[in-house]
Amino acid sequence: MRPPRRPRANLPLVQLLPNLMTLAALVAGLTSMRMALIGHIEWAVALILLAVVLDGLDGHLARALNSESELGAELDSLADFMNFGVAPAFVLYLACFDPASGFGWIAMLSYSLCSVLRLAKFNIDARTTPDATAPRTGGFTGVPSPAAALLVLVPIYLLEVFPTAALPSFLVALLTVIVGAMMIVPLPTPSLKRVSVPRGVVRPLLLAATLVAAAVAVWPWETLLTLSAAYLARVLGGWAIHLRRRGA
Repeated sequence: MRPPRRPRANLPLVQLLPNLMTLAALVAGLTSMRMALIGHIEWAVALILLAVVLDGLDGHLARALNSESELGAELDSLADFMNFGVAPAFVLYLACFDPASGFGWIAMLSYSLCSVLRLAKFNIDARTTPDATAPRTGGFTGVPSPAAALLVLVPIYLLEVFPTAALPSFLVALLTVIVGAMMIVPLPTPSLKRVSVPRGVVRPLLLAATLVAAAVAVWPWETLLTLSAAYLARVLGGWAIHLRRRGA
């Protein structure tokens, strides 16, 4: 039996990049709350979107550099809770609710609690059975927290696209609670990480992704609203099919 491998005394600086990227995402999430406090809701949403992008890249970078570690996993989980469980709820509360709104605050707490419950369950499953977090459909169980963070901000997108619209506070609170619940329901949700595409469509797909990124830069609110609606329709449609098959 081989003795346990000792950690190397020195690490190449490049292997610290994934953790630095995770910390940069955390800084973005924390700064989004500061932006919301001083009234810059647009910047707050942009910083949460940046945190989503960085969160999607740090894991891939860690695997590419062979620098995965327990520290990185813990950092990623803690940053996810702050960036996608706390910051979006805080920004939404400041943007859409009266500070004295009790039911608005309860809705924000509900969303954050669902986020931390999801991440705790995810961490336990990842330690015990690494494949448990990916159901047979090749996706997630429940809506992942970065996607939930973008969905819960839909009322802000609507107010930016339709400035004269009036969104009742109770509807915003209801949406917040529903999005939170979507993170912890035991239903399969698609994951782009496990989607494979034929080689022949790689270039058109890259072009489409570039055009979507350009659309976010030029028409941010309209594009985010459209993408959120499309994702929500995909998730709900998938759940309806899953429940129908399970009941058959």
